[in-house]
Amino acid sequence: MADAATAKWAGLAGLAGLAAAGLAGCAPSAPPFDASLPLADGVWVGESSPDGEGAYGRSTVTVAEGEIAASQYVTVQADGSLKAEDYGKDSSGQIANRAAYRAAQKAVAAFDVYARQLIEVGTPADVDAISGATIAYGQFLQAATAALTQAQQAAG
Repeated sequence: MADAATAKWAGLAGLAGLAAAGLAGCAPSAPPFDASLPLADGVWVGESSPDGEGAYGRSTVTVAEGEIAASQYVTVQADGSLKAEDYGKDSSGQIANRAAYRAAQKAVAAFDVYARQLIEVGTPADVDAISGATIAYGQFLQAATAALTQAQQAAG
């Protein structure tokens, strides 16, 4: 009887592990990036996968003398517009929900922080996530990594 109970619990533990692995697969992934490899000079643009609403991140990275000299990050909405000062307003341009607008603008403010940190730390994975802007962070990681991977491939 103990063997049957042990097998049952082992089976349940295995299912829990599979479920956890499946959920981990939902996290944004980025192409491989090895910070030890050289970067080719130029302007490199990478894009992330779209989110559930069709918005995607775009990172533009300028490399000079093998170092990240400039970085810009934006999120492009499904309609082609950028998430900016109007992000979080309703279709008439009004702020219908102040809390939602503040949260949306917190994410927009994080775009510049992520871009600046990339210049400082040199590797997307070393950029710190900002609470309230985690979807943007995941898309930033994908986009910046894609841009820098292009620079590495060109140096290669």
